[in-house]
Amino acid sequence: MKLEEHCLEAETRLRGMEARLHEFRPEAMDECLQELPRVLANLKQWLATPQPVDAEDRKALKSLSETVRRLRLQADYGTNLCLGWIQLRLGVGYTNQGQPWVLGTESSATFEG
Repeated sequence: MKLEEHCLEAETRLRGMEARLHEFRPEAMDECLQELPRVLANLKQWLATPQPVDAEDRKALKSLSETVRRLRLQADYGTNLCLGWIQLRLGVGYTNQGQPWVLGTESSATFEG
């Protein structure tokens, strides 16, 4: 199998993951986590028996790279969204590093004598 075919299969699976992540349900995340090892196994197959890379392979790699970039941005956006929700619900401010400081991570009890 050519690298182009491996890339197209991986890209198809990743696009399916992109679509599933728009569903906003925990099962979608679980499905994506199960799919990711299949994508990696597919690409590792090519690495086990590499062949010369031609123009079609390079084009497929570029397209796959763009799909991976979009999926990464989507995952980062989702992470930031969840952190924002936590901050709105439980937060009290931000750390010196700019990260949300969530209420409940430390005891707020004081003991006066």
